[in-house]
Amino acid sequence: MQRSFPGYAFRKFSGGFTLIELVCVIAILGIMAASAAPKFVALQTDARVARLMALKGALKSADTMITAKALVQGSSLDGDSYAGGGYFEYNGVKYSKKYGHIDRNNMGYFIEGTPPGLIDGNKIAKSRTGNVNGYQFDCRNFKGVCAYDWCDCWANNTKIKEFPNNNNVVMGDSGQKSGDAAKAAQYFIPRGMEPSKFETDKCLVVYQQPVLLNDKKTIYPSKVGIVSDGC
Repeated sequence: MQRSFPGYAFRKFSGGFTLIELVCVIAILGIMAASAAPKFVALQTDARVARLMALKGALKSADTMITAKALVQGSSLDGDSYAGGGYFEYNGVKYSKKYGHIDRNNMGYFIEGTPPGLIDGNKIAKSRTGNVNGYQFDCRNFKGVCAYDWCDCWANNTKIKEFPNNNNVVMGDSGQKSGDAAKAAQYFIPRGMEPSKFETDKCLVVYQQPVLLNDKKTIYPSKVGIVSDGC
């Protein structure tokens, strides 16, 4: 039996949030986002550093592999290609060498995801230093961001203290200096970063070729490292 109450009408109410409830939810979401943002940034940095570490290993492997292959072929490991010391030959192409290792300006040919460079009519790999086949390998003259997995380039007199290229540089912890004019390093910069800003961005891998120290006898070995302060 349905009972009725005189003077009252039953109305159906629809559920919803009040303005205060919505404001509280938005405030909570804001707090959560603010606390999560630093962790997200840290994850991005960790991912970039992990990429640098992976490439560092690839550079070392490439250098070791090419040097070992040259030894098997009976290639001389003395001197450098630019001083008449011959080339490494790999798959029918001649690559510049420096005291038994890959010259820094040819290392990019052995790393996947870098711009192609150029092999000339004599099957010699061109130096990845300036403009080669329409691509700029000079860091400071590079326009825009790197569109490859890695963009390798060169810049003399860099201000990156870990890998200086200027004259009479002290190499590592040896305390010995080098007057070698070709002691330069090649910089490998990840996709999306601007190679021209490598000195300030500081997120890159460096391959430094061997150099002849001032005693004219001691060869300081090749060096691979990362600079990750700006990652």
